[in-house]
Amino acid sequence: IEGFQEHRANQITPRGKKPSPKTVKESIGLINNMFEWGIKRGYVSANPVRKIEKIKVLHTEQRVFTIEEMILILEFCKHSKRHKHLYAPFLTFATTGMRSGEVSYLLWDDVDFDRRAIKIRTKTLPDGRIWTTKTKQSRDVKMDDEVFNVLFELNIKSSSGWVFTNTKGRRQTINMLWQNLQSVCKKVGIEKGQVHSYRRSFACMMDMDENVRDRVAIQQILGHSTMTMTERYCGYRQKEYIDKAHLKATAGFIKKLKKFEQEVT
Repeated sequence: IEGFQEHRANQITPRGKKPSPKTVKESIGLINNMFEWGIKRGYVSANPVRKIEKIKVLHTEQRVFTIEEMILILEFCKHSKRHKHLYAPFLTFATTGMRSGEVSYLLWDDVDFDRRAIKIRTKTLPDGRIWTTKTKQSRDVKMDDEVFNVLFELNIKSSSGWVFTNTKGRRQTINMLWQNLQSVCKKVGIEKGQVHSYRRSFACMMDMDENVRDRVAIQQILGHSTMTMTERYCGYRQKEYIDKAHLKATAGFIKKLKKFEQEVT
């Protein structure tokens, strides 16, 4: 297993690069889960993965879209003939905080127009496969008027069981959504982000809204199994936001300092 980990870390991908430490760790994690399953079933007596020194993953700052950037992306897609089909999935990402897989594998049966909600649950896909949520738990996410209207119109025109399809009527895979987002970011002149950036942006947007500021609600909407993960998502802030918060807090301090100086003199 140690040899496999080293081999995996130095393996050249089809793009001519080595896999990231996170990818290597996920590969070892899969083997670990197999051994843990084997122990529970009595097929093996020990898990050798526990004994090896696993590759370290450095957590880098995640890309978070600002509200202005999300608006730029949506407006571009809405008024572009070539990218118009991306408006609906990107709008859904921005307003629901759904995971990329939850959006990509969304079926019309999951959209409840009567209750104005999107049902995220374990289900059978058109090809017979079983799709499950990341946490194995179901939840409903409400649609606002814009999302409702866009999906309702899309449903009328759709001839597929999938909600989000490309121009050829095929399901928008996670990779398709990622590639399209990269392309749109470049065209509107903003830093490229991951599809997952929408999820973090949604969490920050909810957390910074003075009318919300309820992290328990944010946790339930995002479908996090623990509050720790929600806290991590809400902890991300754009540099501009951090700078404004810093200067706002400092201004209050300086104001008190000046007042004290005036009283002394």
